[in-house]
Amino acid sequence: MPNKCTSRLRGCAASGTLIAAAAVVGGCLPAPVRAAPVEPLPFPAQLSTVIDRGSIEGHAVRVLRFASREALAKVLSDTRRAWSLPHGGGSVESVSGPWRIVSRQSEGGFQTLQARSAATGGTEGLVTSWFPEASLPRTDVDLVGVLPTDAQVRRRFVALDAGRRSETVVAVDAAEPRMVAERIAARLAASGLHSAPIPSAAVRDEGDAIARWYIGRGSELALTVHRQAGGSAVVMHLTEARP
Repeated sequence: MPNKCTSRLRGCAASGTLIAAAAVVGGCLPAPVRAAPVEPLPFPAQLSTVIDRGSIEGHAVRVLRFASREALAKVLSDTRRAWSLPHGGGSVESVSGPWRIVSRQSEGGFQTLQARSAATGGTEGLVTSWFPEASLPRTDVDLVGVLPTDAQVRRRFVALDAGRRSETVVAVDAAEPRMVAERIAARLAASGLHSAPIPSAAVRDEGDAIARWYIGRGSELALTVHRQAGGSAVVMHLTEARP
């Protein structure tokens, strides 16, 4: 039976996979937003910051992008060896599509390495550091509060980068998509956000798949609702300027 630390490591690895899945669009890693201080990795690599301060699954989180000339097998071997040393706290591994994921408990939190072979040779990926508590300021709009009463939150992610706060909420609801979207729209309006044309696209409102764009004073929100087994899935992403 896995112990408590191993279970928590696997939980962080699973959430780390979510970061990779959300960040990789069209097969590309997220672009770094600024140069990052060099942090030790067990293999030579160039590092840059993707998320400087974030919060997911109740943990503060920092995400770095890395690029290495080493082959994927060598990167994994070096990481496995270093993170399995006594001071490394042990590690667990998993696979998600092209991604190889290694996680360990480190001093003060957890670390997750997500790596894949780069199209141009070598290895690329993400290094995520998790800490016990998040101290990020919440956005002015309570995204959980605008959900229908019966909706259940699956994921909540908060970040502060380049002077802007952002929050993403993933939820499910038993009602059909149009009803869910209209209930959210009413609550967003009460919070000062109003519907606007989606940039560079027509508003998608097809019953089973709805996408809408909302704006307010210093805030922008993207809403998607689509039908799934047992009801609807909801994704809201809010970005606002930091006061």
